[in-house]
Amino acid sequence: MTIPFYERLETRLARRRETDSLRKIPPRPRSSLLNFSTNSYLSLEECDEIHSSCKRSPESLSGNRASRLVYENTPLFEEIESLLTRFLNLPAALLFNSGYAANTGILQALGGRDVEIYSDRLNHASIVDGIILSGSRHIRYRHRDYHHLEQRLQRGRSPYKIIVSDSLFSMDGDMADTAAMAELAQKYGALTMVDEAHATGIYGKHRRGIMEQQGTESDIDIHMGTFSKALAGCGGFFGGSSLIRSYLLNTARSLIYSTALPCSVLRWNMEALRFVMTNARQTKKLLDRTAYFHREISALAYGNSTEQTHIIPLMTQNAAAALALSQHLRRQGILAPAIRPPTVPENSSRVRISLKSNCSYTDMDYLVESLRRFSP
Repeated sequence: MTIPFYERLETRLARRRETDSLRKIPPRPRSSLLNFSTNSYLSLEECDEIHSSCKRSPESLSGNRASRLVYENTPLFEEIESLLTRFLNLPAALLFNSGYAANTGILQALGGRDVEIYSDRLNHASIVDGIILSGSRHIRYRHRDYHHLEQRLQRGRSPYKIIVSDSLFSMDGDMADTAAMAELAQKYGALTMVDEAHATGIYGKHRRGIMEQQGTESDIDIHMGTFSKALAGCGGFFGGSSLIRSYLLNTARSLIYSTALPCSVLRWNMEALRFVMTNARQTKKLLDRTAYFHREISALAYGNSTEQTHIIPLMTQNAAAALALSQHLRRQGILAPAIRPPTVPENSSRVRISLKSNCSYTDMDYLVESLRRFSP
């Protein structure tokens, strides 16, 4: 008997091939390629200080054993959460296995059928999936359009409201206005949540993220961040009140029903966080390079973001053009991925450039010159 599901899968994959949106794991790049695709923005995977600290740790080769709620075999969890509360300047923190697990776990736990969650239309997929898992009413507002957000809040019916947004949007490189979010939340009695995944370690005086830079940290209820971007580690975290932490510990399924991170990962996360808390040099290098690159690329017609962040989308006409540009750069020895629907909305394909602190000015000049030479 033929199983209908196989035909369904083939049909859907064929449709993706036809629209240049079929995903594949790319081949491992040559070490000689210039990497403008990484999320390791501070180049900490190359940091000798962190490597040396981890090698001296007796837990560096220790594996994991169970969910934390079943068996916690190391004090590292408490130590890293204590360090996070000092870094974030918040009462409580809670570690998750990934940023994805943090967003899905937090929103699944706090949401419900009687909850309305207001979400920026370009929020990360993990936020969208968390809302779906929660069973909440999912109310989207236009990207960074806080007048539209207020219109939607005015039509809300539930007393239980959450406003959630990325702080720095990973595909567009632009920032949320967290002050506008907080003002509307206060006016309409909503809980607020901000995902700082792509900003932690980079923005603000103490490198806590966009909320610190915009002066809104005390106005946002739920701070979410990750170790897997600028800190080159693995794991996500919640920061906020002790009440919310206790509630998440009892209800966040991605935390309760997952085996905890191994000690080797916890040690790296802790040493990387300590480095970021006490060293601004990698952040300064990244921000200096970001300003330089934006100046150099400003004459090229790619519809670049007006905000000068380390994530730069090079907009193209369609998915095929994004693939062509990415392949052209690879032939020039440059790694820069094509981003296509459904990762981004229809008609917004682009090549995503992400800068890191250790890229040289010569490399950035070469990238700009390679872009100049491209003809679709």
